[in-house]
Amino acid sequence: MSLIRSILAYHIGSHCPAVQAFRALQGAVRARQADWGKTVPVIRTDNGPQFVAQAWATGCQALGMTHERIPVATPNKNAPSESWHRGLETECWRN
Repeated sequence: MSLIRSILAYHIGSHCPAVQAFRALQGAVRARQADWGKTVPVIRTDNGPQFVAQAWATGCQALGMTHERIPVATPNKNAPSESWHRGLETECWRN
């Protein structure tokens, strides 16, 4: 089954430590794990401090997920996420 890209879980706040980011990941896993079949998705993120933290790495490992980080200064490698965050910031935070 092919899954459509969508926002499954999120954290909104002025900062997002690894624990909060991992809670959002857990929410996404709960929402879609039944649809995975035998193929566990790879989690791709930027190099923010929450994604290089040990708490994030430990959490991904506990979920059996592979985490990959995009190269530094290459937001185009994570375009859907960057676009969503840009729109969110423009529409909600700067108004």
